[in-house]
Amino acid sequence: MKVPKKRLIVLVLIGIMSYSIPYSAAAVKAGDKCSTRGISKTVGKKVFICVKQGKKLSWALKKDNGTSSQPKQTSPTPSPSPSPTPTLATPAPQPTSSSTPTPSPTAIKEEVPEFLTISQPLNELAIKVAWKSFDKRNQQATSSKAKVDLRTGPNTDQSRASEYIESLKNSVAFWDDVYSPDKPVVAALAYSSDYSWMESQWKLFGLNPNDMGGESSFKQSGADCNQGSATLSKGVEPFFWGCLASRGSIDFIGVKKFAGHEYTHVVQSHLIEWKSGAYKRSALPMLFSEGSADFYGIASASKNQSEFLTNWNESRRRGFFGESSERLAIKSWNSDKWLFALNENAKNNQVPESKWVQYYSGRELILGLIGLKGHESFVSFMKKTESYQDWKKSFQEVYGLSWDEYAQKMSVELVEITKALVP
Repeated sequence: MKVPKKRLIVLVLIGIMSYSIPYSAAAVKAGDKCSTRGISKTVGKKVFICVKQGKKLSWALKKDNGTSSQPKQTSPTPSPSPSPTPTLATPAPQPTSSSTPTPSPTAIKEEVPEFLTISQPLNELAIKVAWKSFDKRNQQATSSKAKVDLRTGPNTDQSRASEYIESLKNSVAFWDDVYSPDKPVVAALAYSSDYSWMESQWKLFGLNPNDMGGESSFKQSGADCNQGSATLSKGVEPFFWGCLASRGSIDFIGVKKFAGHEYTHVVQSHLIEWKSGAYKRSALPMLFSEGSADFYGIASASKNQSEFLTNWNESRRRGFFGESSERLAIKSWNSDKWLFALNENAKNNQVPESKWVQYYSGRELILGLIGLKGHESFVSFMKKTESYQDWKKSFQEVYGLSWDEYAQKMSVELVEITKALVP
């Protein structure tokens, strides 16, 4: 699979399942010094969390509800409002002549905070917080000035193609306040039998068929074909193409998110690679660019919070782990190995065990960042990265913590997340 020079990503969707063994730690006790706020260690049946006490960091016993037994300290990161414990309201009984009335429960609407704190895990609440931030913008993006121009091969089912690009339409509207192209967003879809037609579309947008893998790559999966990419040709012409499977269901998140994923790359290219009007290599590491494309792709393919939760967990179970040898390797990773992998991928260097880990770990990383500061702050991070050409500097400025601190937290989170996956 070849990658073109101008920020062109060819994504092959692979459904895989994995888990990892628990992180082990040396014995600690409450009050001992620790190095990184928010990390946790398990000793026997007790869980300790590193918290700030006065001017120093120390271990504190973690309660069953996930909080520290030590008093919380003021943090520069906005703290969410605590979620109330759901209770059942009992209505006033209505008198009857035959029996004693049975109270009916009244549903209590869950309060989802605006933001997470750095010490909170990436659990179901974190997913809801991230969705809330996405949906706030999504509710404003009911229409888009930019139009989607769907083109299909001569033998390709147009109604199937239209269903396939639903997340693309949603994504174009969502990003309209950041990037609203003057020209239509062209979406070219074709069955593998329509290769000649697709080749003509590539050439229209300055793509070399050999860079796309050529005819053999396009046809190799036949009726099960599922690949594609997007580009911002000449900095002004947004173009998405996809090889569409001619059989089977396309109603699952691995396919539904695909067009939205790729359009996010177009937005990134506009913000970072073509900002000056001339192409330059992105300063944003693929760990962030692929991770955010996957986050926004999944979100743009979801209609509500419940569907986003379902789609996110499905993507966790069917992550980008490649072949069985890669899955076996990741299942054994502890937090130290995850920390190494995150730092390697942040340098755009793949770890030998898995070339797909940047997708899986990247989208969890972005989920956490959206939870901490919201969608608007991630957009600010991308813009500042283009301005500074230094992503670590912009990361520190936007999120108020260093990349090293965040990577340390994420290395622990990823152990827990992969441990919960279906093996």
